[in-house]
Amino acid sequence: MVTDIPQSIEQRQGKTAQHEGWTDWVAENVGKPMYNSGVVNTANVVANFVNGVTRHDLIGKLKPYELSAPDGMGESVTRTVAGGVAGVLPYAIAGKAANFGLRSLGGNLTGTMARIAASETTGYVLGAGIVDGLRDVNPGETRLGNIGSGMVAFGILGAGNHMTRDWSVAQRMLVGYPVVGAVGAEAQNISSSLLSGHAPSFDNVGSTMLGGAAMNSVLPWIHIGANRAHDALSVRAGRGVAVDHFAESNGLAGKSPALDAKLREYPLSKVKVETTGDGSRTELPNRAVTLDLAGERNVSGAERQTAIAQKLGHELEHIDLAKGAEPRFVEAQQLHEQSRQLQAQGQTESAGARLEEAHQHFLATRRGQELGARQFGQQIEAEFKGNGDTANGGKRNGAAEPLNASEKAFNTTEKLEPAYEARFENEWQRFAASNGAYRPNLEFFVPPAGYRLVTGAGGPKAYYTLGAVWRSSISASRSIATMVSVPAATLRPDWLTA
Repeated sequence: MVTDIPQSIEQRQGKTAQHEGWTDWVAENVGKPMYNSGVVNTANVVANFVNGVTRHDLIGKLKPYELSAPDGMGESVTRTVAGGVAGVLPYAIAGKAANFGLRSLGGNLTGTMARIAASETTGYVLGAGIVDGLRDVNPGETRLGNIGSGMVAFGILGAGNHMTRDWSVAQRMLVGYPVVGAVGAEAQNISSSLLSGHAPSFDNVGSTMLGGAAMNSVLPWIHIGANRAHDALSVRAGRGVAVDHFAESNGLAGKSPALDAKLREYPLSKVKVETTGDGSRTELPNRAVTLDLAGERNVSGAERQTAIAQKLGHELEHIDLAKGAEPRFVEAQQLHEQSRQLQAQGQTESAGARLEEAHQHFLATRRGQELGARQFGQQIEAEFKGNGDTANGGKRNGAAEPLNASEKAFNTTEKLEPAYEARFENEWQRFAASNGAYRPNLEFFVPPAGYRLVTGAGGPKAYYTLGAVWRSSISASRSIATMVSVPAATLRPDWLTA
């Protein structure tokens, strides 16, 4: 038994030595390269920024570990991959900060400028310019070369990753992201040399491309995770999420040309979701949409997607319809002013007639806005169901001029449901009181709290007691209670939301 003890000790010492050898190898070839690329580079970029702004050395710089010469190809590759994976940290932080900042500051942008501000690629490029402009300049580099080459590289990463967005996860991880990263890294190497005034070197092209492939294998997932975390926090804070993120997370993109056109036009609009039964609405000044999905709580799959898309498109269309309606509001304002002038001249009867003309012109415009939004929602519904553009006679594909698309709706004499007519009358009073300066800035309707179906002469009817709260951003809320009786067949869900 005693003779076994030395042997056991030797075995333990051998295992300890093996363990220490393995941990030392990992530390040297994984830990130190990751620390140098991730922690040191990030900390020193921050230090350079703070010290440059304050013109004082308030923050000291970290020193990177010195690495021993690699023992073979295995160690060299391991270090390159580890450094590439960790090196993404400062770029990811700066890129995401730039993207969030552009989305916040560009809330009033539309069209091309809005798409540029909302683009992940724009964030990539600006973030890279910031990081490479602040990092230390190594021998053979220039500040200009660092900034320009970084922006070139991350422009390629952003565009390439966007091109592979419809690939499967496996295809993106194994092929798309690594290839894009490798190309971007070598483009950075070449452009850096050219901008720094010397010919590019291709001695380490393999190592450069391998590091880029490793970096871009991680970068997209960091951005995806950051977007989801940001959206989750925004929802908890009641701020809503960007409409393009909302459409992507609900599988709405790419299924309706009409809706896709709206998403491209207003990518910076915010969407909030409620299940209160209070109705969907659009705040026109800041293009904020609130979708009430109380009616979709028990719906799933394609039916739920179609319903959400129809509501979203309906609300976004109100933004365009508000622009299209402006000339008609101006006409109503002119008619109102003519009525005042006639009244001042003592032509009371003519003044009353002109005032009623302005009144009806205003009401027709508001009805046209709602009818146009309904038509657009029906078009999206038809496209989601695979019926093509049938909701508006095949004449509209989401990109037509709002006024032209809704000219027929604006000229209609059809009245809407009593609740809408009551709201429009309330808005007319404010329009008239402001001498035509007021503009409806909130498309909003509170659906009935409950209803009961009864059968009698003339078929089934739905009797509603409406407790409608008309909300406005520039006045206190008012309550209107009324009893209406309308045929149940006319109570379509898309008619009960603005």
